[in-house]
Amino acid sequence: MEIRSIESRDAKELRAFFDRIPEGDRTFFKEDVLDAQIVPSWVQDTRARRSVAVDGGQIVGCVAVIPGVGWSSHVGDLRLVVDPTRRRQGVGRQLARRGLLDALRLGLRKIVVEVVADQMFPLYSVSLCLHQEALT
Repeated sequence: MEIRSIESRDAKELRAFFDRIPEGDRTFFKEDVLDAQIVPSWVQDTRARRSVAVDGGQIVGCVAVIPGVGWSSHVGDLRLVVDPTRRRQGVGRQLARRGLLDALRLGLRKIVVEVVADQMFPLYSVSLCLHQEALT
């Protein structure tokens, strides 16, 4: 499996990926991920970092690190979704690691992570403080 930054050529495969994701999980991206213009806008966005997990030519996960603005510019959101058929196989862990490293490289000091834990507890929000030493 390869973890890499999204590219323009990923538009069709990202659409297929998000079509496989339950609607409730797609809302974690807080954007209309099914909009045909979303991938081109992501590729041109120089503030955020977005990566995909690709296995056998198929996108099986996606992570985004979105920095805040103004007085919150040191804080970022980490948004991560894994294909339901690939959950509990380490895909999310690899994407989360990539996202946290991207957050450090962006100079973020705090990252907010929202995850679906299970159906009984629909949403957890975790705040992490980041330290540059983690890059070494």
